[in-house]
Amino acid sequence: NFLAKILSGAALHTGNGAGKADGVHVGQGDVSPLEIREKFPELKIIGLSTHSPLQTAASNLERVDYIGVGPVYRTPTKEIPDPTLGLETMSEMIALSNRPAVAIGGIDSSNLKDVIAAGAKNYAVVRFVCKSKNPYEAIKTLMEMAH
Repeated sequence: NFLAKILSGAALHTGNGAGKADGVHVGQGDVSPLEIREKFPELKIIGLSTHSPLQTAASNLERVDYIGVGPVYRTPTKEIPDPTLGLETMSEMIALSNRPAVAIGGIDSSNLKDVIAAGAKNYAVVRFVCKSKNPYEAIKTLMEMAH
């Protein structure tokens, strides 16, 4: 069993407010988490992307509920990707964070076990699921690997 919440970053940029989203995930160059909390008090969850141990340490002082740690591996999902972290830096960042951390970036069935073994309790998988001919089976495969 797993619980999915709807997070939207686009709503903040389109002027539509938080809409029906449970929360929002922002990047380093986006609206500050403090500003989001003030403008949209109805949002229950705010996440922040981090791409280095320095950003992770800084995120410990932000009013966020979780951080994204990545990209762990090379990923074509972003037009201008951040440098890849690798497992060692990902592990360091997760240990440095004082809140839940979600590993992201290039994670799929070929490397998920390594990501978990390196300390990730939470992870996001995009391309492997979205590009799959059967997303349900792709998710099922990942869930079986994680247990």
